[in-house]
Amino acid sequence: MSVLEYNPLKFVITLAEGKLGVKEQLTDIKHNWYSSNEYALVAGENCQFFGTYTQGMEYVDSGYLMNNGSINDQFLELIFENNKLILDDIVGSEIKTKYPNTKWAGGVGFGLVENGVIKNRKSELFYHFTQKHPRSAIGQKANGNIVQLVCDGRNTGSSGLTGKELSTVMLELGCVTAVSLDGGGSSTMTLNKNDGQGYKVINKLYNNYQRYITSSLLVYSKEEYQVVDSFASKPVEEDIGYRMVLYSHLKSISAVEGEMVHCENPWSPASIIGVIGDTGQANGIHLHICVIKGKRDNLWILLDMTKDVIPDREELNWFTDDTLFDYPIVVTGDWLSYLNHFAKDVVPEDRKRTTKHYEIKWNRSFSGRVLKTGYNEFHGNYVLVWYDILPV
Repeated sequence: MSVLEYNPLKFVITLAEGKLGVKEQLTDIKHNWYSSNEYALVAGENCQFFGTYTQGMEYVDSGYLMNNGSINDQFLELIFENNKLILDDIVGSEIKTKYPNTKWAGGVGFGLVENGVIKNRKSELFYHFTQKHPRSAIGQKANGNIVQLVCDGRNTGSSGLTGKELSTVMLELGCVTAVSLDGGGSSTMTLNKNDGQGYKVINKLYNNYQRYITSSLLVYSKEEYQVVDSFASKPVEEDIGYRMVLYSHLKSISAVEGEMVHCENPWSPASIIGVIGDTGQANGIHLHICVIKGKRDNLWILLDMTKDVIPDREELNWFTDDTLFDYPIVVTGDWLSYLNHFAKDVVPEDRKRTTKHYEIKWNRSFSGRVLKTGYNEFHGNYVLVWYDILPV
């Protein structure tokens, strides 16, 4: 999953087709005016659905209505006015009356989040809403920051997201408004991290193929910019940002990278993280569970948009109550004196009689997303899950 967050007051976001009437790969699409006026192309994302041509309404550059669209068509319209993303169901002839300061607008997909709650307007018109696929989306947080997301899928390690799961992810990222874009094999995100590596695709493409598309959302910068990378290339404990929980020394792993984990509810059992064990540097069978600080994997934040969230003992206690296993827990050790390392060693209380209750459950009412699973010499088999607490 690749996520880009930035302040629209510092960067330019625009809807662009590149060469009109011609399908191009995202890495080749440019906005002629910005590109010829010394703006740096920072990022891009595939945008509208298409067949031979772009489908739905398309209004660009503060006045050019390229496609109109019907008020009862399949797509929800995304309007960008006064640096704000607005969702509506309108036709192009209504733009100048209803949103006179619109910079661009387009028919995109189904709704994800409106006014800070999940709202899937027009989802019934998309047969794939309940299926897992690669997905693209855009949203805006209460502080005005824009969030663009591409989720991988249809490949090893990631099956993709349903429309409802995509809504949950955008809500977890703090979006108060969010909408889906064209997804599936078109899901593509590009970025110039300003590190000398150039402008390139950063997500895992379906079949390793960059599809030819008709429209995109491009991000430009007039000034020198900086991209703060994810924790992927350095130890998690040294970074700052989003909350994560690490499960270590597992005998086996059930969680799947990229997928959501949920607690038990009336409709489904709790997600299983794995089974406790003694892999890695473990002295006996137990679970080492650690709450740490770090950035979400593949979250690129432009300029000063970093978060500094330091977990505390209360957060660790959330994950170490008696709903962690199917039996009450016993704390056999704690590791609370290390900077940014809040951890406990725990086992089920009945461990000396049976191994029946060795399965680890996701036990919080808020959902998590599995960032990474793997093995290393210290942690053995481990699972790293991202989570966040929505503002009250």
